[in-house]
Amino acid sequence: MKPLSSVLEKLVEEVSKALGFRAGVGWSPSAKVPAATIQMRSCEITPLDINVSKHLVDMSLQVDLWDASPLARDRAADSLIQHFENERGRIAEELGLCGLRFEAVADVDDEHAFRKMLLLRLRMVG
Repeated sequence: MKPLSSVLEKLVEEVSKALGFRAGVGWSPSAKVPAATIQMRSCEITPLDINVSKHLVDMSLQVDLWDASPLARDRAADSLIQHFENERGRIAEELGLCGLRFEAVADVDDEHAFRKMLLLRLRMVG
């Protein structure tokens, strides 16, 4: 199993590639829209076979997309989802994943920017 840090780095690269601008891990006060942030929401490690140290890692990542208009935000989200749908097999193979999917999408608007939150779930055995 690849280290979680390298899996997250690769996912940041994939999100950046899909959006056409650099995604970051966590929020930065200096960030400007359009922006994409990724943070871990949860991570469970379940033993599968203690004798051979096999575990199932089940992780949920929150991907936030920020933009100046709802239309631009929605286009970015569509582009991201489409990229992961089209590249799911390649990404899963490169990272050693046995599951990769978006579980939820929600609009979160405030007075300064329009945000869309996507929950990305991945599983791997190691």
